[in-house]
Amino acid sequence: MDVNACPVAGRRTHWRCGLFLAMIFLVYVAANRGLGSDDNLALRYLPLSILREGNFDLNEFSFLYANRVLLSSIIYQDGHFLSFVPVGPALLALPFYLLPALAGLDAASPWLAYLERVAAAGIAALSALFIFLTLARLVPIRTAFLATTLYAFGTATFGISSQALWPVGSAQLLLAIALYCLTRGRTEPHWTSYAAVPLAWAVMCRPSSALVALILALYVLRHRRQQLATFLLLTLPAVAFLLTYNGVYFGDPFLPPGYVSAGGHVLGRWDNLNTPLLKGLVGLLISPAVGFLVFSPIFILALRGVYRRWRAADALTPYLAGAVLAVLVLDSKLNMWWGGYFLGPRYVIEVAPLLAYFLAFGLPHRGRVWEKCLVGLLAVWSLYANGLVALAFDGSWDHRAELWSWSNNPLMYYSRQSWQRGFEVVRALGETLKHSVAEVPDSRNRRGLEAELEIDELPTQLATHAFKDVQVSVKNTGRARWLRLTPDGHGIVRFGWRWRTMGASPQEALEGRGPLLRGDLWPGQQVRQTTRIWAPAEPGGYELELGMVSESVAWFGRWREPTRRVKVEVTGAPRCPFERGIATLQDPIEPPLRLRLIADRTILSAAEVFSARLNIDNPGPGRVLYPLIVLRRLSGAYSYLDFEDKVFQPLCPEWIEPRWPLFIDRGYYAVDYPILSLWVKDMPAGVYTLHVLYFRVRDSAIWLAGQSALDFVRLP
Repeated sequence: MDVNACPVAGRRTHWRCGLFLAMIFLVYVAANRGLGSDDNLALRYLPLSILREGNFDLNEFSFLYANRVLLSSIIYQDGHFLSFVPVGPALLALPFYLLPALAGLDAASPWLAYLERVAAAGIAALSALFIFLTLARLVPIRTAFLATTLYAFGTATFGISSQALWPVGSAQLLLAIALYCLTRGRTEPHWTSYAAVPLAWAVMCRPSSALVALILALYVLRHRRQQLATFLLLTLPAVAFLLTYNGVYFGDPFLPPGYVSAGGHVLGRWDNLNTPLLKGLVGLLISPAVGFLVFSPIFILALRGVYRRWRAADALTPYLAGAVLAVLVLDSKLNMWWGGYFLGPRYVIEVAPLLAYFLAFGLPHRGRVWEKCLVGLLAVWSLYANGLVALAFDGSWDHRAELWSWSNNPLMYYSRQSWQRGFEVVRALGETLKHSVAEVPDSRNRRGLEAELEIDELPTQLATHAFKDVQVSVKNTGRARWLRLTPDGHGIVRFGWRWRTMGASPQEALEGRGPLLRGDLWPGQQVRQTTRIWAPAEPGGYELELGMVSESVAWFGRWREPTRRVKVEVTGAPRCPFERGIATLQDPIEPPLRLRLIADRTILSAAEVFSARLNIDNPGPGRVLYPLIVLRRLSGAYSYLDFEDKVFQPLCPEWIEPRWPLFIDRGYYAVDYPILSLWVKDMPAGVYTLHVLYFRVRDSAIWLAGQSALDFVRLP
């Protein structure tokens, strides 16, 4: 359909728009499980600060930083606790926060996390609405509905943008609004200038959107020059906001809109754009872990849409296609082009609104049967893959696969897991109907907790820095239903073990747990699991006790004790003290990471915050590493950073247990990457040492891949 001949949507279409928006929003909210991270933690609280105090710092939320460690999401700068990521998403979330803020919602309330999810779902749904409003002016309504549905549920908009206040979700909405303004501006010229507002504010949400804004500004200059002056004028509010924000909080108005660490150090600079272009581009598009065309293959048809619009002499097409290509090139050059945490194509969805525009023109209207079948398969896979990310992702994938593993990647892993859970649900439903006549107790009570265990290949000897994978088959022989999950953790049934030395009481034993059950286990049912058992830190003779345990209730067994016992000799040097442990774990095969801890200030008064940054260079192969941050205190004792609770804990025997995996590619290089900020107010005066270490698991053993240390002084 020709653009200039397309009718403007009428009342019937407006009614459909409202229903369509409500449907998308409700699906987003229902599917939202809060899969955010520390990266966007500041954005959860920032709207409350703006509404209640009229500022952009987080000083009033002392529970975020008092006696806690600040990771990269919150930084400290000249007396202010600030967001590391751009603050634009917080501004877009204000309408969703307004009524709860006026009603006195407590910032420490668990409802605030749910409010963040609602805001993210609303922003993502609105982006889909503006995609539909744009396409409804250009293509038949059915095609507009189909392309918008594929954008809303067949891209990472569903699995990522709608889950939390990520900057990319806000950028998607603003780019969708800009696209609507530009297409409407063809028949109503003044709308072209209105596109400047969302384009400018998109940069406030995601700095890479500046490439889109500049290229589309060239379109206005070349084809809508009479609107150029107004277009430029409407960018001034966003520019003024950026200059004021950076000037007030960082003392330098010319910093970029976000990703600036303490001291005004810019993370996005040439030093961090070292990936070979072809390597990054191919990875962004077809890597099995994060490839956009792997998760959303239907968007291959966007290429046909570009061709058709180009042949139709659409003046906007070269600029939209150029904007998409520019963002792809930039993201391909990033040192961590895969996005750090494997959760689908996090970067490419920034330009998904522009790709949806071309997709609508690339969908077949009159095609052969085989073509329609192929398009249908691509669409179904896109909906399935992104629905899987939204509904099944739980963080349990261990990230030991590399970016190019087709057998062990998120889609394969969660597909297998979802099918298994589906069979478990069907079986559990049958058991529920079977037991519905009689009341069946559950594992939150000791009554009826009995199990039959079969454990293969129990170890008799382990090294102090090794583990053993044990196959466990367990059958519920009691009368109680074993619960997989409970709201407070009370009554969750898992396989467990305890290491006890001679004469030690159960309270002195070192305990561990296996994975969660795949579902509730009814009486008579059986399950088989692989459990990883870690050796104690100190060598010597131990008794390894194994059995099932109902958390906060009891161990299974006659005397409420583990039912299996085996004597194990733990050999090797002890891992404590800290320096001796590190010296015994140097990796003898792979070259070490080159790490360097840096800080602007290493001599601090009680009112200051110690902020550390890290330079990373990986001369070795791509590998999955596990970080560890350790603090040496005045007494000479060591404590490790608990990444979940954000506090330093006493150095326990399991301090090297691999958690929080991070993939580092070959040749990865980063400068001034923010690691943590530590408020020294409650720390005694003296000299402290911060250690940052990365470990590698290989051949059932743990090896040190790199380390760096930095001293700092807390003045009296």
